Amino acid sequence: MIEGMIERLLQRRAVLILTVLAAAVFVLAATMAFRKHEAAGRLDAAELFTQLTLRAARAAHELQSERGMSLGYLASDGRLDVPLQEAA
Repeated sequence: MIEGMIERLLQRRAVLILTVLAAAVFVLAATMAFRKHEAAGRLDAAELFTQLTLRAARAAHELQSERGMSLGYLASDGRLDVPLQEAA
């Protein structure tokens, strides 16, 4: 009788320990998944910022080219027969 009670108590402890361990694994897995989701969101934002930066750089380059051509035109006193240097 006492042996049966001890055996049931040990079984209950084993089940309790396994339940606690399973819950801990679940919490850790959920935490890791949430962190990966956050990291993916940051990567998306970084990609958008990079695209914006590249477009701004291209626009600045084009504006500088236009500025150079305008200065060349003004320096030629409005004559169109003077060859303008093209941007490389």
